[in-house]
Amino acid sequence: MRLVYPAPAYLDPYMSQPVKVNIDLLNEQQAQTEFRNGITGLIGNITAYALVIPLFIFHWRLANRKTTTRKR
Repeated sequence: MRLVYPAPAYLDPYMSQPVKVNIDLLNEQQAQTEFRNGITGLIGNITAYALVIPLFIFHWRLANRKTTTRKR
């Protein structure tokens, strides 16, 4: 996922050297981070559902299968 959708650049507002912090840049950075986290969370959830639903259907069919008893 990180190869396709890399993390945005990060500007540390608490650097050791006093630097004037650009509030607009920090707000933009926060918005980019929230957007990226939303997208990665959505993709993660879709992937989980894509894996779990077929497994659930298989398990449900297996559990509801009528057993055949053999007489010897």
